[in-house]
Amino acid sequence: MGGLDIFRAIKDEDGFWQVENMKAPINSPADDFGIVFQGKKEIGMFSSSREEGKGGDDIFAFELPELEFWAEGKIIDKSSKRPMKEASIVLYGSDGAVVEQKIRPDGTFKFKLKQYTDYLILGSAPNYLKKKVRLSTNNLMDNKTFNVQIDLITMDKPVEIPNIFYDFGKWELNESSKDALIELAKLLEDNPNITIELGSHTDMVGDSLKNMELSVKRAQSVITYLKSKGYDPERLIAKGYGESKPVVVDETIAGENATFRQGDTLNDRFILALPTKEAQDKANQINRRTELRILSSNYIPKPEYFLQFKAKKKNLGQIN
Repeated sequence: MGGLDIFRAIKDEDGFWQVENMKAPINSPADDFGIVFQGKKEIGMFSSSREEGKGGDDIFAFELPELEFWAEGKIIDKSSKRPMKEASIVLYGSDGAVVEQKIRPDGTFKFKLKQYTDYLILGSAPNYLKKKVRLSTNNLMDNKTFNVQIDLITMDKPVEIPNIFYDFGKWELNESSKDALIELAKLLEDNPNITIELGSHTDMVGDSLKNMELSVKRAQSVITYLKSKGYDPERLIAKGYGESKPVVVDETIAGENATFRQGDTLNDRFILALPTKEAQDKANQINRRTELRILSSNYIPKPEYFLQFKAKKKNLGQIN
């Protein structure tokens, strides 16, 4: 901006420095240099030869109002989408802070965060799997509120894993399905003591024996993918159900589809009696699913997988 200027440099994820001129009022047409801070606060002093000084180089003080950071959200049951009143929420900070908060009646929570801090938010409830959410206020230069939704999975019944897709009659995972399995992988990391069954279900279209064979291959494809990513195969069991376990419509499905009522069983007799092909296709779509079922919650991880997991977290610089 004229003479010497003060710049800000931040290293990006690829290790390159992003350099930016601080502009006015820090910089002026004169020489501006020698900035110092009070710890990590946006308070300090710098030298400048600008006109409003006493002459030559002068020392100026500055103070930027403290930025505000918040994490707010809701804990819900993943299946019913209802808020969980009995859940607990704990905030862990890289500065050593541990803050436990009581969930509000509507399932919501809110935490005030500090700048330059990494955080882990842990949601839990009796008979539900734990879930962790990570966020950071490092390198943030403006006020920010993080919106966090924690959906907990019950251990009492199978839960559908959304967005697992296959081409018609095929069992290979497509790329969008692999993206969806990232959430399942996080679940395994957050709950290292669980073993799970991955169950695949088909619709009624086609031969029932071929549907059973197809569902077994589809379930195994999910297990194979997770194994390829380094997850302990002893925690994973594949199960194919074919068309043998049609969906029983629950409150959520009934609320999203006026054609079905709570308690309806989407078997072949029910589907063939539906008045339109559109309704039949929708019922078949609901039946095509991959479900997660918790088999046990007392598994002891093998040392090699435990150490591998710890090393991964250390390399990522994450709070455990």
